[in-house]
Amino acid sequence: MTAARRSGLVALGMLAALAGGCASLPQQGEQLQLGVPEGYRVVHQDTRGPIYTTEMVPNGQSSEDWLEMLTTQLYAGLKSVSPAEFRAESQRKWLTNCREGSYTEVMTGDENGYPVAVWMLSCPYSRAPGRPEHTWFKAIRGGESLYVVQKAFRFEPSPEQSRLWMRTLRQATMCAPGKPARPLP
Repeated sequence: MTAARRSGLVALGMLAALAGGCASLPQQGEQLQLGVPEGYRVVHQDTRGPIYTTEMVPNGQSSEDWLEMLTTQLYAGLKSVSPAEFRAESQRKWLTNCREGSYTEVMTGDENGYPVAVWMLSCPYSRAPGRPEHTWFKAIRGGESLYVVQKAFRFEPSPEQSRLWMRTLRQATMCAPGKPARPLP
């Protein structure tokens, strides 16, 4: 199978996972399961080396002018970095680029046999002038790759929005259908 074909299959697998199903990725039996609320659409997909990215925004918003964005990234083959290490590096970069930024650790632990970390980073100034940015992250290290789900707001989310998206991040899980120790939830 060619690299381009493999990349296309991975992108399709990520889309299926985003649509609420559970999709196998080429060369891997593990699957990312993520339910996405109605009204979101894919506005950008990109493959850069081993990193596969999908960005979604609510209907009526665009990849250039968004107020909310949901992003998934697959770091294919990256199994030597723990979610906590990924979190520490993202925190370092974020706070270097936003001197008035803040960091909140939500949890570090294990879900369905996979190491995970969830955190939030905020900046009073985003790339959109005059708007803050608040982003929740969830990193999951699968058996062969690292998966990161991000939910970003360019406004202060309400408590109801925060609860909805924390629930959505909690539901983002890894599974390995052929492995009884890591079944589909």
